[in-house]
Amino acid sequence: MLRAVGSGAARILVGSWLASAMGLVACSSTTAAPADGGTRDAGPGDDGAVADAAADGASPLEVTMSTTVAPGGDVYRCKYVPVPRVPVGGAGSTAFYVGATHTYGAGSHHVLVFRTDVTALSPGQDAERDCFAPDDVMPHARAQIYGAETRTGAFAMPDGAGLPLRDLEVLLVQVHYLNATAAPIDARVSLALRTVTTGITVRAGAFFFADPFVDIGAAQQGRAAMQCAIPKDVTLLAVSGYAHARATDFSAFADPAGGPPAAAPFYRAPGSANPLPLQGRVLVGAGGHVRFSCTFDNTRGGVEVLGGPRNDVDEACVLSGLYVPDLGDDVGACRTGPGGFGTGTATCGQTRACTEACPAASAPPADLGLGDGGAAHPCWQRCMVASCSGASGLLLSLRACVAGKCASPCAAGPSSGCTDCAQASCANEVTACDADSCP
Repeated sequence: MLRAVGSGAARILVGSWLASAMGLVACSSTTAAPADGGTRDAGPGDDGAVADAAADGASPLEVTMSTTVAPGGDVYRCKYVPVPRVPVGGAGSTAFYVGATHTYGAGSHHVLVFRTDVTALSPGQDAERDCFAPDDVMPHARAQIYGAETRTGAFAMPDGAGLPLRDLEVLLVQVHYLNATAAPIDARVSLALRTVTTGITVRAGAFFFADPFVDIGAAQQGRAAMQCAIPKDVTLLAVSGYAHARATDFSAFADPAGGPPAAAPFYRAPGSANPLPLQGRVLVGAGGHVRFSCTFDNTRGGVEVLGGPRNDVDEACVLSGLYVPDLGDDVGACRTGPGGFGTGTATCGQTRACTEACPAASAPPADLGLGDGGAAHPCWQRCMVASCSGASGLLLSLRACVAGKCASPCAAGPSSGCTDCAQASCANEVTACDADSCP
């Protein structure tokens, strides 16, 4: 388990991306009081931390999963777990997740728990299944709220902190089994998720930073990168990387406001098969950024791989986890300040020209669909990944300005009036994009 480590403005060409920017809305956030920083970390095997939560009235949601793993087997099993309804008029109207414990035996490699976008289960849908079968469940996974690669483990929120769960929310448990022996193994995992309805003074948040732009060339290696703005002081409590099958490295950094980027990652893991969840505390100051990247190996692949939901043909680069205090869904999805998407050398002007050549209906929505786990149109993915790290932020700022100041003349799409408005009302953004030289 890893721990924390420390020219004159050219006339703007209003292209296919402009119409989609008209949907931009102001971001909102909610703020809670900071958590008590005096509590101790919960690491692998720290059963006492969750026992303390149980003493405070926590009730466990218990899950047991088992399967027989054939010799040489490498198996991923998943199970949907609905959170029980909180009785109206009972101890409280909201259930708060405050911690978890698990144990597993021989053959079990890791256990992960995700939030999902699933709102209801049909009969039998909660049965164990292959995570990557044709009815693939992993595209529904969102923020990871627990994870471990140890035989026993535990996680506990700081005192008084809890993650609010939606009524009848559906979670997803993923277990990875490996059998390197010559005989079958009966593998079993027992998991207890603890919730409370009282005693919460600080709401925790879940973050799900999913890069919508991934492009790995055929028979090549590649990188995807992303950064997310953090508007107020927060403490990261749990962090994990996620990809499909080709990732060989995850790295995450906490960049300070106004300073040089952090030189050393606070989180690093060796790839998709070993996400190595971090259970430790990492402070990110107001105005800073969480920056992360994924390295991929597609040297054995004969085709280009883009971002998408399918484990077999697509890729993903996701950083998710828990933090306090909750700053709202927009911060948790990276909608308040996404950027840093590029890993290439194209300037903002070159990237703008690239995206303007994409099909008219291909532009992502104003919020890039962040938080929904989706991927952008292939043309946009190629353009954004080919940009240098600062170009995407400049381009997105330009899109946001045009959406906010030129909504009326641009409502019908590209036109001379829309172009004139963008040139006049977003001159600073136009100049910044055109001046970008990819240092």
